[in-house]
Amino acid sequence: DKKRVHVNLEISPFQKRPSGEIILTDSDGEEAATANFIETMVANMEINLHLREEDTRGTYQIAVSLFYLQEIPESEGENEKLVRPEKIHVDQATFDFEIS
Repeated sequence: DKKRVHVNLEISPFQKRPSGEIILTDSDGEEAATANFIETMVANMEINLHLREEDTRGTYQIAVSLFYLQEIPESEGENEKLVRPEKIHVDQATFDFEIS
């Protein structure tokens, strides 16, 4: 129907569960769709990205980034420790395609 992009994602076996993001951009570099996964337990994923525009014809690029989240202590208060998650990138890939 030219409104959805089906993504098959296969990642190498892992010991620690990875997180990731998928960003689909159009020919102008504008974000057309995104998806995130947090600490996945599976190595094979199927994701449908829904395109936002009415006319979806054109060239697109899909970028996938795989990372681990590490908590970094930011500051400590009275009996409270604030942490901020930091992404440790381990792999990324891009793929270009066209919808006609």
